[in-house]
Amino acid sequence: MTNIYQLLYLQKLQQQRSLKIFKEGHNKDSNKLITSIQAVKNKNILINNSTKIIDINENPDLIREIQYKTIQNLIELQKNNINIHEYLNKLKVIKTFSNVHEGSQKVELIEGYIVKKKCQQTSLGNFLFSNEVNTLKRLQGFPYFPHLISFDTDKLIIYMTYCGETISNKNLPQDWENQMSNISRILTVLNINSNDMSIRNTCCLGDELKIIDFGLNTQFKKPINESIMDLTRQINVFSNSSNNINQELNYKSYKLYYPNWEKELQRKEELFNTQTKLLKEYYKKIKKQRK
Repeated sequence: MTNIYQLLYLQKLQQQRSLKIFKEGHNKDSNKLITSIQAVKNKNILINNSTKIIDINENPDLIREIQYKTIQNLIELQKNNINIHEYLNKLKVIKTFSNVHEGSQKVELIEGYIVKKKCQQTSLGNFLFSNEVNTLKRLQGFPYFPHLISFDTDKLIIYMTYCGETISNKNLPQDWENQMSNISRILTVLNINSNDMSIRNTCCLGDELKIIDFGLNTQFKKPINESIMDLTRQINVFSNSSNNINQELNYKSYKLYYPNWEKELQRKEELFNTQTKLLKEYYKKIKKQRK
């Protein structure tokens, strides 16, 4: 069994990892696609050329399928040694978002239902860019969050999947409390807290909640359970009068893009609980020795 000193050392390494994403060799990785989305066989590689916004309440799977096809198209380009950032920059802009964070210069929805987020070339912009990229990397493979597609360290641009519209009483899923419970489990085990968890940073794509904007992520500056409770209280304000989406959860989409997320979360939870238990025993022992 791993001893307590090894656990403390591993925990320290994990905390330091967020400070090292711009070390030597990182720029080479920035032009690579982040491709943890499960591949599906016999799919045509196409790109969406329409600039018309699809009704997300009626067509969430269509948006996910367009996103998947776009990513597959980018993978093929990368295999042929084509600069994917040059390609992404040529995609048509569907929508420009307003009310963006002060550290962001511009946030756009481009073809393929990809969000292109450009941070300001300032110390704050660099900080937000670094934090968000690193956090989205750690969230890869789990639902409820944007899927990181690629990022440009020179221009401070992040490419990620579109997560739908901000939640309201018109698009709140019927099982939102269960989804919030899953979100809490994931963030707790991964030691992630956006420190900006609010209605404006919570979206809904069809029947699936999405938490966005991790530029201010810090490791438990504020306990994640408090952040979740605060957001839950905000949602409760309009949940009683909401027109919940009258449909069952679409597990097809979950299995398509995140086929093993529940097993992976359970594995991480078991490790997390073991580490927590050992740490408590260790500090309890130290406390007794000091008496």
